[in-house]
Amino acid sequence: MSDNAKVRFGDKLVQVHNELRSWIRAIQEEIEEFLDERDKLDSGEKTVPTLAYQLRKNCLDFCHQLHGHHVTEDERFFPALEEQFPELRPQLERMRQEHTVVADLISRIRATVSEAGDGDAEKTKKELASLVALLEDHLDYEEKYIVEAMNNLPSTV
Repeated sequence: MSDNAKVRFGDKLVQVHNELRSWIRAIQEEIEEFLDERDKLDSGEKTVPTLAYQLRKNCLDFCHQLHGHHVTEDERFFPALEEQFPELRPQLERMRQEHTVVADLISRIRATVSEAGDGDAEKTKKELASLVALLEDHLDYEEKYIVEAMNNLPSTV
């Protein structure tokens, strides 16, 4: 394979992170819409359960993709980065620890979305905003430390 055809895993990482960011923002917007509609409709209205179902499905899809992304990093890319760039070990260890925290965030996001139809709307919005901020920090940290190194990994990783 020529250098021009080399897979740039770091660029792909940023692309995946941007997709995750867009997805979580869409979930935030869906929660806003759902809560606005819930407040406007009578309890017998059929729209709210449909919106709740859509919101939960999108959240489950997002959470599944985020979990899969982190498993791939932990099992495939981080070991390769440690081998090629041992100076990144402290950052990679932090990222692994953050993945554990993010797994907890996934559970909290699921719970928050599940409670969106029954709970306090302001509490739901604040909890999701807090979770999004923590996730954004994690994604930014990864991009700061490993994009360049990932772009230099062999395409056989």
